[in-house]
Amino acid sequence: MKKHLFALPLFAAVFFLYSCASVKKEAQPAPEPPIPEKPVTFDYEIKTKKSSTRYLESEIKYPVFENNDALNKAVKQEILSGYDNVLKNAESDWNEQFFEKSPDDRTIAYEYFGSPEKIISTEKLFCIVFDEYIYYGGAHGSPQKITLCFSKKNNKKLSITQASGLSLEEISRLCYETLLSMMAEDEFSDLAWLQEGTEPMEENYECFYIENNILTVIFNPYQVAPYAYGTLAVQIEL
Repeated sequence: MKKHLFALPLFAAVFFLYSCASVKKEAQPAPEPPIPEKPVTFDYEIKTKKSSTRYLESEIKYPVFENNDALNKAVKQEILSGYDNVLKNAESDWNEQFFEKSPDDRTIAYEYFGSPEKIISTEKLFCIVFDEYIYYGGAHGSPQKITLCFSKKNNKKLSITQASGLSLEEISRLCYETLLSMMAEDEFSDLAWLQEGTEPMEENYECFYIENNILTVIFNPYQVAPYAYGTLAVQIEL
């Protein structure tokens, strides 16, 4: 009786193995080939936005890149954000300033104009120099320049030290000495203003570009001197 009990599980095991071997495998569909990512490019087209209302005259021209999300994001954050902020607040600001004034005063409209001054593409760098002008009433408007400098290798925004290879201390010294020499003819006396605006701090050197192996550092109005001096620039050969 024990022999028969042993034979039964043995037979079941053999039948199970035979059944498994007899099952045909279903044909699996071939995997779809991966879609290759488009290479990042620096090709662009210039887009325009404009508006004309009783309280704002505006127009902005800016580059949009065909396949470069990082650069499009930087343009949106650092260039378009100023325009978007003016559009968002101009009507309420204008009403607060002019609504109760005379009809003649109410003919004044705020202004915003912006466009690329330079777009520089070299083997290693891609730089944008953008001109912005905002008039919000008063004696004069507020012009300023905004710049972006991108590494083509890493497709990342570069600081002035990363792009130039110079330290902030070197750049600060050269800018201070050059500007001091430029202003000496006008007998500019507020050296504390100049020193503060050229201190070796990153926020003082966010506006720059590199072209033909020359670093141009831009100082917007009021950074190192009164408005009458306008926008100042220092060029440093690399």
